[in-house]
Amino acid sequence: MISRFILFSFFILGNSFFTNAQDLTSFFQKTNHFLKIVVHDGQVDYTFVKNNKNIINELTNIIATTSPDNLSPSERKAYLINAYNLLVIKSIADR
Repeated sequence: MISRFILFSFFILGNSFFTNAQDLTSFFQKTNHFLKIVVHDGQVDYTFVKNNKNIINELTNIIATTSPDNLSPSERKAYLINAYNLLVIKSIADR
């Protein structure tokens, strides 16, 4: 559990905004890293998410402060899928 927390320490460093392709890439990398750690055999480790809410809050804050309007169709699709998955995980973990 602690090692997972350490792996996510970079999430504390600040929000990403989609002002350029690098920020979009950063969002996707952070999201992919998060999902690889919390999803095992198709099951989400909600205990980890609940114990480390700062991580999911960081990612959902990025979603709340960005718009997919200026993204290419494939980037928009990937962004919306990631946003959906993160928001569902957050809503369940917040129960």
